[in-house]
Amino acid sequence: MADIKPFHGIRYNPAKVSIDKTATKPYDKISPAEQDAYYKADPHNIVRLILGKEQAGDTDTDNRYTRAASFVQQWIRENVFIKEDSPAFYVYDQIFTAPGFPEKKRRALVGLGKVVPYKDKVVFPHEKTLSGPKKDRLLLTRATHCQFGHVFMLYDDKQQCVNTLLEGAIAGTSPVYTFSDSYNVLHMLYIVKDSAVIRKIQAAMADTRLLIADGHHRYETALNFCNEVRQVHPDCADVNYHLMSFVNVYDPGLVILPTHRIVKNLDADTLAQGWSKLQSICTVTKASRADVEPEKLAARKGIVFGAYKDGSYYLITLKDGVNYRASMQKNKPDAWYSLPVAVLHDALLDSLFGIDREKLAAQTNITYVPTVDAGVELVDKEEHQIAFFITPTPIDKVLEISFAGETMPQKTTDFFPKIYTGLVFNKLTIPSAVTAK
Repeated sequence: MADIKPFHGIRYNPAKVSIDKTATKPYDKISPAEQDAYYKADPHNIVRLILGKEQAGDTDTDNRYTRAASFVQQWIRENVFIKEDSPAFYVYDQIFTAPGFPEKKRRALVGLGKVVPYKDKVVFPHEKTLSGPKKDRLLLTRATHCQFGHVFMLYDDKQQCVNTLLEGAIAGTSPVYTFSDSYNVLHMLYIVKDSAVIRKIQAAMADTRLLIADGHHRYETALNFCNEVRQVHPDCADVNYHLMSFVNVYDPGLVILPTHRIVKNLDADTLAQGWSKLQSICTVTKASRADVEPEKLAARKGIVFGAYKDGSYYLITLKDGVNYRASMQKNKPDAWYSLPVAVLHDALLDSLFGIDREKLAAQTNITYVPTVDAGVELVDKEEHQIAFFITPTPIDKVLEISFAGETMPQKTTDFFPKIYTGLVFNKLTIPSAVTAK
C-alpha cells in the first residue's frame, strides 16, 4: 500500500542562519503582511522560494519562479543550504496549546511518499482542489525542481508501532532545530539515519492507507509533474515521490479545529424567513457567550449549533422527529448525515436561507472564521447578519467519509498546528532534457 522512503534532505545550515528567522507557515496560509514580515526577517527566508514577490517588468524568463530557482542554486553554493550525507527520515515534533485543549505534542515522520492516482485507493483526499493553486505550484516545481512544502498525510497505526520506533531512534539525541512560532508552537526536528530502523519503519507503514490532511494542491501538482516529466523521460524515478509528513490518526496530539460560518449579504425577507423556518425544525434557546464555544457545544448530545444574531447568543438543536435528511444530499456515507457541518450546509443554510454549495464555494453569502470572537465581531459591525458556530469534526468521521470515496464539505477541517515549510525539503534529480515550460 503506502510506499515511503528516506531521502537526502536539504536544510538550512545552522552555522549560517537561524531557523526561527527562515522557516514559515505553508505558502497558502501566508497573508501579504506576513509575506512582508518574512522578507524582512532574513534575506534567506524560505518565503522567497515558496511565495516570492512579483515585480514590475516580470517576464517569462524573469519572474518569481525563476528567481526562486536562482536563490536555491545560490544558497547551495554559499552553504546556506546543506544536504544530508546519507538518506534519512526525520522526526518532526510540535508542542502546542490549542483553544479548548490542554498542552499537546504531535509527532510526524518526514520522508518521501510515492504519489499514486486516487483510483488506486492508497491515497485518499478529503477536499476538492482548485486549478489556480495547482498551476502556481506546478510553475514553481518546473522552475526549481524542488519540493519545499510537505503534504500532511494521516496513517492508521493503532498500536503506535511507527511512533515507538521513532522514539527509540531519537532517544538521547538532540534536535537539529528548535524554535517557537508566532502561535507559541514549539517545533523540533530530529534526524534518523539508522538503516535498520528505517527498514522497520517502511515495513510498518507498508500496509497503511493514507489520507491527505493538508496539501491537496501540492499532492495533485506532484502527480501532474510526475506525468509531465515521465512523458519526456520515462525512467526518471525521482518524480514518483513527494515530500510528506506522516501523522498517526491515533496520535494524542492530532487536533482538528472548527471553522465557523458567518452569513452575509442576504436581503431582509430571506433572512427573516430563513430564521423563522429554522425555528420550526429546530429548538432555538437563548444562551450565554460561553455556551457557544465549540468545546461546550461538543459536550452536548445530538447535533447542536451555536448562533449569534442581533446581539444575542443561541443554542440550536434539531427537533426530534424532523426528517432533516430529506433536505440533504443523497447517496452519501452514513457518517455524512450526522456530520454537523454537512447538516448545517444542507439542511439549514441551503434549504432555509438559499445559500447553496455554489454560493458557499464562492463565499458570496458566507465568511469563514476560526473563532467565536471573530464571528461575533463581524456581526456586531453589521457587516454580517448571523454567526453559526460548529463543533470540530471528529477524525473518525473524516476517515469514514473519505475512505468511502467522498470529499468533505468545504472548510470542514482545520488541522492545528500547520506543518511548517523550511525545516527540510527535497530536491529532485531530473535529466537536463526536462526543462521548465
